Amino acid sequence: MRGCRERKWTGWLAAGAACLCAALALPAAAQEGDAAGGAGGQEERAALTPEERQLRMLAATGGLLTRPGEGGALLVLDLTGGKAGETVGETARLVGDVLKVRVLSEKRKAVRGHPEKELRAALAPAGVAAVVAVIADKGQPSLLIAPEDRWAVVNAAPVLDAGGDARDVRLRKEIWRAVGFLMGAGTSGKPGCPFRPVFAVGDLDAFSGFPITPATMAAVTTYAKAAGLAQTRQSTYRRAVEEGWAPAPTNDFQKAIWEEVKSK
Repeated sequence: MRGCRERKWTGWLAAGAACLCAALALPAAAQEGDAAGGAGGQEERAALTPEERQLRMLAATGGLLTRPGEGGALLVLDLTGGKAGETVGETARLVGDVLKVRVLSEKRKAVRGHPEKELRAALAPAGVAAVVAVIADKGQPSLLIAPEDRWAVVNAAPVLDAGGDARDVRLRKEIWRAVGFLMGAGTSGKPGCPFRPVFAVGDLDAFSGFPITPATMAAVTTYAKAAGLAQTRQSTYRRAVEEGWAPAPTNDFQKAIWEEVKSK
C-alpha cells in the first residue's frame, strides 16, 4: 500500500509538471508545427494519428530542450539524521522539475532545536539563493517560513512519529508546503490543494494533488527572480539553434533542423 501511494503522489507531481510544460512550451511548438504544414496545417493534423502528429512535431521543432538559467539554487537540507530516508532528496528533485528552478539537496548530521547556524552557513555561498531545512525535533513548530531571510524549516517529527503507510507521502506534502509558502504561494481555497490550513498530521491526507495554478506560478516566478534563483527555460530545438545555444544534434530530426538553420 505504501508503494502504491508513493507512486500515486509522484504521478500527481509528474502530471502537474506535464500540465505546466504544456501551458508554457507546447503551444509554441505546436504553432511551429502548424506553420510548417501551411494554411491547412491544423486540419491536416486533426486527421493524423497520435504517432504521426508526434513525428511531424519532431520534424518541425526537433523536440523540447531545457536551458539552465543563471543564478543561485534552492538548497534542501536533510537534517533528520537519516530518519526521513530518501524522501527529502526525492522531493527536492521533483520541486526542481515542477517549479523549473535549480534545486540541490544534501544530507547533513542531525540538528536539535532551530537550525539557525546551519541556515546561515548554507546561505553563505554565492551559489545558494534560498534554503529549506528538514529537521526532526518534537520541540519545534511543524513549519517555519521566513521569505525575507530566504529560508524555511520543516519539522518532520510529527509526521515521522505518526508513522503508518502515509508517512513518506505526508512528509513530501509538508516539504511542498514549505517551498510554496517560502516562494510566495498564498493560502488556497481550492479543495485538494496543499496550501490549505493544517492543524494536525491527518489533515495532510485531505490533499489529493498538487495543482499548479497560474497564481502559484506567478508568485514563484516573482520570488525566484527577487531571490536570485536560477530558473530553467524550455524551448524547441529549432529555436535553440536559432538562438545559438543548442547542443549538437542527436537524431535525424535535429540534424535536419541544424543544417537548415545553419545554412541560412
